[in-house]
Amino acid sequence: MNYDVNSSCFIQRYAGQLVKLLPNGKVGPELASSSKLSENHLTWTFTLRKGLHIYDGHPVTASDFLWDMARAALPALKLPVTAYYDGFIKGINAVAGGPNSETMSQAISTLSSGIKVNNAKRTIAITTTTPTPFFLSAFTYPTTSLLDPAAVPNPLTAADNSSYLTDNCDGAN
Repeated sequence: MNYDVNSSCFIQRYAGQLVKLLPNGKVGPELASSSKLSENHLTWTFTLRKGLHIYDGHPVTASDFLWDMARAALPALKLPVTAYYDGFIKGINAVAGGPNSETMSQAISTLSSGIKVNNAKRTIAITTTTPTPFFLSAFTYPTTSLLDPAAVPNPLTAADNSSYLTDNCDGAN
């Protein structure tokens, strides 16, 4: 989760997203094998590709994405871009601005009103508060990148990424 170019480069290189921006400017699948918009234009359902694993070998689940979205919205992290890129997702503003976000379990419970996961079917259904034509484009921003929950010792604080900082996108310091 970030709001600067260097962090974006790092995250996009080492973390996956459900969808990504393609070289032709269109949005295409990355970790999702498909996405479908509901008839009322409020709910996007993503199906994860089969066989996805975190770097340590454990399988990626739909719940991992709910955890990531809840963490990105936590007020303690003070991420100014979350409301801008993800604020149209049902429940996210309640997490970002509310007293119901003091723990990850509270944040996940609150955000579950707008993000439903089914690990068995590998689906993530994200409901917006209003039809949002630019949803897929906004969803390519790195606040939606998959972060392994086991790699975050304290999800209520920002990580000390000083050892990962670079001056440019090719990874050189």
